[in-house]
Amino acid sequence: MPTPNEVTAKMTAAESRRGDTLGGVPVYMTYLGSAEAFLRGADVLAEKHAQTAIPHAFLVAHTLECLLKAYVAKRLGGDKELRKDAKLRHNLQALWARAHAEGLDVAPIPPGWVSQLSQLHSDPYYLRYSTGVNAIVSPGLQPMMSELQQLAVLVRSVVTGV
Repeated sequence: MPTPNEVTAKMTAAESRRGDTLGGVPVYMTYLGSAEAFLRGADVLAEKHAQTAIPHAFLVAHTLECLLKAYVAKRLGGDKELRKDAKLRHNLQALWARAHAEGLDVAPIPPGWVSQLSQLHSDPYYLRYSTGVNAIVSPGLQPMMSELQQLAVLVRSVVTGV
């Protein structure tokens, strides 16, 4: 994995001029770093899924959001558009479609687990604030975890070039 300094050295002049960095690190790398950290947490919670289904689903959804934003921000040279467009903020299906449109090698229609998580992760944010909800049904562990891990590898390779 390249260090933040190696990634910063590869920044385009346009990224540098726009200020699409956080502490000198391109914003797409911060999304990728967050996604990888959340994925490690999701892996731990997956071992006790019966007891941790809701926090696990939250971490998986946030991991997916960060992975897709890392890819789109890399393609767009920053995340200003992602932050401005309310439809893309936490909507996993919309982010998936945008990443696909930007060239990410994924199916045009997301897997069922993505659609299910999107309904829980986007407005009204049932995974965060389950007000007025009697129960939440989260996706099963498989194929969700294996497909998420494959997506993480794909996004990392595209974003870092490694």
